[in-house]
Amino acid sequence: MVTQRHRLCLLRAKDMTSSGSTIVVDLGSWAVRVGYTHQQMAPKFTMPSVIGKVKQHHNLLHHHPLMQQQGGATSPLLRSGNPGSRSDAPRVLVGTDAKSGICDLTHPIQDGRFSNCDDVAPLLSETFNLLRMDASHCVGLVVTEPVDAQVHHRRLLYELLFEKLRCPSVLVVPQTVMGLFATGNMSGIAIDAGKCTTYVIAVVDGIALPQTLRKTQIAGHDVTEVVARLLKNGGYRAEFAEKVKEDLCFISETPFDATEPGREAARSGDDAAAMADNRTMRLPDGTSITIGGEDRCGVTDVLFGGSDQRVSGLGGGGRAAAPNGSGGGGVSGLSIPKAVAWSAMSLEESLRETLFSQLVGVGSTAMFPGFKERVLFHLKNDEDVGSQSKRFAWVSESAAASGRVGGATGRGVASAPSDRNWIGAAMIGSLSSAVPCFVSPQDYAEFGLDSVCARFRPALFS
Repeated sequence: MVTQRHRLCLLRAKDMTSSGSTIVVDLGSWAVRVGYTHQQMAPKFTMPSVIGKVKQHHNLLHHHPLMQQQGGATSPLLRSGNPGSRSDAPRVLVGTDAKSGICDLTHPIQDGRFSNCDDVAPLLSETFNLLRMDASHCVGLVVTEPVDAQVHHRRLLYELLFEKLRCPSVLVVPQTVMGLFATGNMSGIAIDAGKCTTYVIAVVDGIALPQTLRKTQIAGHDVTEVVARLLKNGGYRAEFAEKVKEDLCFISETPFDATEPGREAARSGDDAAAMADNRTMRLPDGTSITIGGEDRCGVTDVLFGGSDQRVSGLGGGGRAAAPNGSGGGGVSGLSIPKAVAWSAMSLEESLRETLFSQLVGVGSTAMFPGFKERVLFHLKNDEDVGSQSKRFAWVSESAAASGRVGGATGRGVASAPSDRNWIGAAMIGSLSSAVPCFVSPQDYAEFGLDSVCARFRPALFS
């Protein structure tokens, strides 16, 4: 018997395939990526997930260069609430424009979760402005959430999308799992190393196994803190730490300890050459900085449980000591390789060999040169893990580029790991089999959040 909901699903599938306007939004703590499902190579736009609030006088704002731009998707978004609001009411700039120097910056999404729902609404609205589309006019919306998102977070997300943005149809998917699907694989271990948090989870035959989820607070921000201390010790401005980290830092293939006897001889040829390579870059304020190879790789050792005591401090004459020997500004939690090991070891032995041979890196921190080699080094030299598997490997770019997930081609996998959550979500959103999983405002009002998750959430997301 064909029910009313079946008819609606058929009509929705026809609309999605004909219009091609299903939108994909990846909500990250530091960046929001947006694009269409039929553009699976990469997101169309990427903007910082930051909100800037201004309380300055109108005259000060009027003369700022950003306020004089007119039209276009990149023009600043200035909101002042109701037309009759006071002149000193907060104004809001979104994304790149918020970093203009006239705003107090806030991150409405922290650790993948909403820290301020009122600020998430203009952030999402701006993503539709970039596409020159009203949210209520899109056929469907695929939006990502943290792989360990709680019911409260999902309820806020649905309320925001349905009640404030008037989205007609929504599919919510888990971020880290989408990163694995972006490579064309249905089984493996996804390592989602972002700015604030690292998630590790095993996926078998398209099903994410919750007992394998490992979360550690060791992530890219820890490297940024070490670089900031490095710059400060050398007399430079710590606010440039993020740019220095992205442009100059790398990860050595083996653990680096300048004080360990014999470490020089033990380095590989590539490591030895990189250690001797001093780099100079010009900072945004016009000053130049030169950082030695040992410092450029030493700052990243915090990701693998190393101490940042080896950072020299750029002419400071001493070494930046880690407080209480904690290894990086009070960093706590599992190192990334240990999180991978614990995730796989929580499963039966018959699955470990397959999982260890299909590792996938997701997130901006996974983009560091040498990240893959370093994780493999620790896994191979872990006494518990090494005895369980003889084959450790990352999913190759060439093999993944030709992979398929449920009929969707993983064409975008050769792009940056930071885009893989978006790419995987776009692939899933383009499947005709995913159409019945989209939730409408009527579904949400009729069934409620718990029933919606049970009825419409695909089995491969559970």
